[in-house]
Amino acid sequence: MSTSKPSSVPPKNQYHHYIPRFVLRRFQAEGTQVQYKNAKERKTANSRAQRKGIDLENILVYDLPSETLEIRPIATTYGVQNLYRDIKDADIDSLEKKLSVVESEAAGVVNLLHQSNGPRTILLKRTQLLPLYLGSG
Repeated sequence: MSTSKPSSVPPKNQYHHYIPRFVLRRFQAEGTQVQYKNAKERKTANSRAQRKGIDLENILVYDLPSETLEIRPIATTYGVQNLYRDIKDADIDSLEKKLSVVESEAAGVVNLLHQSNGPRTILLKRTQLLPLYLGSG
């Protein structure tokens, strides 16, 4: 358990993806893919677009009731509000914070695999894999 003091201000609701965003980005709708130099550049572009009410990252999703493919924003697809909240912990978002570290490390490894473009052998450093086993960086 975390030792931080509970805040008197109720925490803001947060949309938690059960399929990580880095995975969803691999399925972006045709023509909506934008290449960024790094994660910081992507965040900046998305923040600016969001202020204007625009979603830059969209994926195709099959809607079962209508039996159609729809374009939906990654930001609000394949997730729910407060999925990883632990109300018994002083820091109710501690699980989300831990998972974000693992997700970040996993994204790096998955991106490396995609960039390799098909060789039979890929060399991964122990430092790239260890956080995935331990769950922290």
